[in-house]
Amino acid sequence: MHVILNQCLRLYFGKALAATFMCMLLSSLGYFLVLSFVRRTVPSDGTMTLLSSALFLAGLFVANTISELFKYGLNATMISIVQKKPAARGLLFAGLRDTSKRVFKAALIFSAIYFVLAIVCAVFIAVTHIQFSLNQENADTMLLVAGIFFAVHILTVIPFLFVYPILYLRSDMTVLHAFSVSAHFILGRVFHFIGFILYAGGMDAILAVVLQTILWILPSGERLPATVSMGATFLSFMSVLCQYRAITRFFLAIPLYFYALTGVLHAHQSEPAAPIEDRRSE
Repeated sequence: MHVILNQCLRLYFGKALAATFMCMLLSSLGYFLVLSFVRRTVPSDGTMTLLSSALFLAGLFVANTISELFKYGLNATMISIVQKKPAARGLLFAGLRDTSKRVFKAALIFSAIYFVLAIVCAVFIAVTHIQFSLNQENADTMLLVAGIFFAVHILTVIPFLFVYPILYLRSDMTVLHAFSVSAHFILGRVFHFIGFILYAGGMDAILAVVLQTILWILPSGERLPATVSMGATFLSFMSVLCQYRAITRFFLAIPLYFYALTGVLHAHQSEPAAPIEDRRSE
């Protein structure tokens, strides 16, 4: 599995980078258009009414659902790369073209999960009276809260990372069954799966963490020397680049791990007729 991953990264990493960039661009465009429309409901003085708050949350839900549809297309593209097949034109839009509505239903479920987590986060912040500001005294608390909820978000989503590959490869699979099968595959090997994903991230993931740590330690303010400010800007750019490359590696590793579990790593040679079979006993 590691050998095939390295082969895919060496031969098709450029194609995977392009697909990830387009997915992120389209998702960002969806967020921008939806939230730009929602902003028109906010009064001119900037106060949020109950109606405008509800519309804002609804807009976030819609934008995230659109993003999930493109994420399905990205998974489909990565599957074609792992299968060593030429990616069909417009594969990123496969979720939007899905006439069975299975992908749309799965995207709604994912958005609902994120929505519930966001509400829990908001309630926690309100109860604990955490003030989000740029003051240094609040920085550690903000970082701790953000880290906790990021970890909760990751742990919540990990069991369902195979949902989109399953829906793409099995047209006869229902959405809820796909969620169930994905959780069945991953929950028994969570640490191995996380280890493989981190391995796939490689030096890009390590550099992203190191650079973000350096940026967090660096002082901030308007009176910083020009050299420090320019250095921080350069490190920020390099951090974003490393994160982008690491995310691409993560998405490429997901279908590869899925194929390893179903015993069809060489999917370009034989069609995965039954990808829901568990191979633990082998």
